Amino acid sequence: MGYPSHPDVLARWDEFRALRRDGLYATDSPAILGLSKWGTPFSVWAEKVDGPSPASPMSLQAFLGLELEGSLAMLYRERYPDRDPVPFGTTFTMTGHPLIKSHLDYIVSPELLLECKTRGRKTDDWGPDGSGVVPADIWVQCQHEMAAHGSLQVDVAALFGLYTFHVYHVPRDQEFLGVLIPKLEAFWADHVIPRIPPALSAHPADTEWSKRWEQTEPGLRNATPEQEELFQRYAMARHNARQAAVALEGVENLVRELIGPSEGIQGAFGTVTYRTSKPSEKVGWKEIAGVYRKMLEELKTPDVQLDAVRSIYSTIQPGSRRLLANFSGDDE
Repeated sequence: MGYPSHPDVLARWDEFRALRRDGLYATDSPAILGLSKWGTPFSVWAEKVDGPSPASPMSLQAFLGLELEGSLAMLYRERYPDRDPVPFGTTFTMTGHPLIKSHLDYIVSPELLLECKTRGRKTDDWGPDGSGVVPADIWVQCQHEMAAHGSLQVDVAALFGLYTFHVYHVPRDQEFLGVLIPKLEAFWADHVIPRIPPALSAHPADTEWSKRWEQTEPGLRNATPEQEELFQRYAMARHNARQAAVALEGVENLVRELIGPSEGIQGAFGTVTYRTSKPSEKVGWKEIAGVYRKMLEELKTPDVQLDAVRSIYSTIQPGSRRLLANFSGDDE
């Protein structure tokens, strides 16, 4: 189930996203740089050129992230009683750079902003409480916000799994902004204005976009000389994938043999387990449907209970062992 599901809330979310077509906002920057888990250069381009796709219900994590912003601001105020974060809904535009815009969670002072984040758990890309070490996408987002607003620092109030509250202090990096701003403006000039899309990537957002076509034209098209190179890359990628799959299977066979009857092995590399999954029930639903269909055709009262029929046409499948790896440094 998605959250929220009320049409008026989704309409406001649609309107908010549509307003972002007039420039590049803070969450656009990490996507354009290839640092975002939720967007890509192509998805940013598509939103600016064609407008956002109709909003679907948010994930629970995204919904709670928005709803808990006020609570995180309160926790921040408890930690720093002399600071009073104020919610701010106005769009800020960077002086001299009309394309660089930002919405802000909270303003603490002309020099200090507050960004609120919720996460399921604390990962390695978050540093110690009180440090300035945050994930790369959040760091870039903060730099963009400071550029648009003119502030010198963003404090990031982060809540991990409803158990751990940390505050991070991200100072303005003028040298980085000197590289970022021209890159963003070049993206707008090279892609948005001429409506030339960036290349699609392997990101799920781009994969979903690439599947939008329905087959409406019969027959096969002939590739142009320019397109031949793409299909050669496709053939090579498939060949490499098959080779990689063979190599992976060989290594996994060695790992399974090494683990043997134990539950797994751990070390400096992380943890690799080889556990047995829970038994599952395989139900012959076609057979069950056939029984009920025959009963209805014969106009008999279906007095046989579903569980009784199910017990006849179902079998218990024993659990199978699955190899799961959690290596140190793996992306979440």
